[in-house]
Amino acid sequence: MAASQGHAEIVSILLQHNVDVNKQNGRGVEKTALILAAEQGSLEIVTALIDNGALVDMKDSNGNTALVRAAQFGNLEVTKYLLTQSAQVEAKNELDETALMYAVQYGNGWKRRDDGFYGSSEVVLALLDAGANVNQIGWRGRTALIKAARRDVDQTVILILLNRWADVEIKDEYGMTALISAALFNQTTTASLLLGRSADIDVQDKRGRTALMAAAGMDMSSVVPILLQYNATVDLQDKAGRTALMYAASTGSVDTVNLLLEKEADHLIKDKENKTALDIAQEAGRPAYWILYQKTMQALVN
Repeated sequence: MAASQGHAEIVSILLQHNVDVNKQNGRGVEKTALILAAEQGSLEIVTALIDNGALVDMKDSNGNTALVRAAQFGNLEVTKYLLTQSAQVEAKNELDETALMYAVQYGNGWKRRDDGFYGSSEVVLALLDAGANVNQIGWRGRTALIKAARRDVDQTVILILLNRWADVEIKDEYGMTALISAALFNQTTTASLLLGRSADIDVQDKRGRTALMAAAGMDMSSVVPILLQYNATVDLQDKAGRTALMYAASTGSVDTVNLLLEKEADHLIKDKENKTALDIAQEAGRPAYWILYQKTMQALVN
């Protein structure tokens, strides 16, 4: 309790009485005093505990080490100190997550930072400088970059990963790259940065979806215009035979449908159920139906 609340004087007194510094508390997630202090960001307490025999890489009941938790909470000085004490930079918790992955995804506990973003660029740099593998595979086959592409992560964090040779083409267990992930979660800045590093724009996941299809299936996507600017192929089909236009038709995004038609998307292509984008929009009762209907009538006249 004293370690979790940053009470250095109380911790010092307890240490003088030879308490077991590696004992885990018994409430909820079982954690050592060192892990609690790392979360709190108290370098003074962390130093005192290690000086008195605290095991640097001991894990809590969820498999987190002090380093993982310090990184998650964005505690830079504690992170750096733990690294000087030979903390295992690649240690994984029960969710297959490393300190780097948590620094990228969080960096402020579970909350967004005050500016609305996730990620701690300084902690990410410290971990990479200490030898963290930027392409380490974690939960569901995702790297730190793929995880970052799925959240409102600080642009600086994305750039650090890319500048440290994060592989933009690695796929997770669903076959999704960082670019497809960014498109699916409408991460416009991340998508732009990935495309600027020559990410494969037409790569398909296990369902056959491209980044354009993933983006087109989201209502009010801001990634679609960027993908079209980089010349994404508009008429590729997924394993069900659906195109990006069909994805847009199913969600009713009029803007996306118009953008795709301006790029000469073929509205007469049929999927494996013999449906066109017009059929899909009609079944879904979407406003994009009328745009596609007019386009179809024009084609018949011509």
